[in-house]
Parts: sequence; C-alpha cells; structure tokens
Amino acid sequence: MNWKKPAALPMRMFPNEPNEYTWEDWQEEKKRNEPVKYFICETFPNWVGYKLYALDMWWYKIKSRYWVKHHLFDLRQPKGSAYEYDWGYQEPSEQILFACLNALRGYVEGNRNGAESLQSFINEMKASDDPPIPQMECEQKILNLYLWFRDDLPKLVAELEKRQEADGKLFNPKDKDYFSQESKDTRGKAVRETFEFEQEVNRKVNEKLKELIDVREGMWT
Repeated sequence: MNWKKPAALPMRMFPNEPNEYTWEDWQEEKKRNEPVKYFICETFPNWVGYKLYALDMWWYKIKSRYWVKHHLFDLRQPKGSAYEYDWGYQEPSEQILFACLNALRGYVEGNRNGAESLQSFINEMKASDDPPIPQMECEQKILNLYLWFRDDLPKLVAELEKRQEADGKLFNPKDKDYFSQESKDTRGKAVRETFEFEQEVNRKVNEKLKELIDVREGMWT
C-alpha cells in the first residue's frame, strides 16, 4: 500500500511560522481524502500499539509489585559491613541510615557498575574537551562518600566495638580491686572515652549523610 507520510512536521501548538503546515493538518487531510488508508495505516496500528503498551505496563506493575518490589526498600546490610544486618526490628534512626547506605550502594554498584567503573567515568569526563564540571564534581563526591562508608566506617565501628568489649571486661566484681577507688576511676574514664568516641563516630556518620543528601539530585542515570 502506497502511504506517504512526512518525516517531520511541527505541532500546531508549536509552529515555526504563521500558517505553517502541521501534523494536525496532515492528519485532517488524510482522514478526509483517504479514510480507509488512514484507518489501516494510522488508526489501527496506533490502537494496537496502545493496547500492547497497556499490557506491557500491566505486566511491569505485576513484576514491580510482587517480584522486584520497587515500592519496598531493603534495609539489609551485607555481611562484614559496618552495620551487618539481616532481619529484626530496627529503630527509625537506624532505618534511615540503612536506607541511605543502600541507596548509595545501589547507585554506585548497580547504576554505575562499581567504584572502579564510576572512577573511569569521572576520568573520561575530566579528559573531555568540554567537561561537565557540575556533574563531574557531583559524581566524585558520590564516589568519595561510597568509599568512606565502604572502607573507613567499618574501621571506626570495629574500633568502637573493641573499646566496648574492653570496657565490659572492666566490670567484673570478682576482681579483687573492683571496689577500689582506683578501679572505679579507671572504669569511669574508660566508659567516658568510649562514649565520646561513639559520639564522634555518630557525628561523622551524620556529617556524611548530610553530604549524601546534598548530592541526592545527582544520583540518576
């Protein structure tokens, strides 16, 4: 069937000049002069396309809701990570932290195929003739945050747990000097130092989370 269709025309809402021939003009003309051909070549294929699209969206909704579950955020943390977690109740403060960590991890490891791939992407932008400075800086901040949470935070948490374990060994009433003033002072000092260190770790984590919020809008692909 001989059906000539223009390669490109403006829309009536956005003409390039007054009284310009538009897609709406072409459609009205074809409907009026060749109604059967228009139905076969335009109306019916479009109808089929809409139905197939609706079916595809229905299937996507089923997969998203019951298999992939995009609407639910997984708070679990990998084994060996700073906040290893697999199940059980978590306080909202921890839920926020875990959700942010997983969003950052998902972007770098999923959307950007890992830290090395993201660094290569950043290097390519730097080497281009007209580097996109804002995007480049944003991606670098995201990578730095990811590496801090992956490499530096576990060391801080491990040190905190080591101090807490050492403090726990001081609280043993069976020790002969347990009730002495010197022992009480030692325990008090150790507990205070551990508490201060814990506060410093939390302060640093919150600082990094705030930095993550600042680059949130750049985390898209």
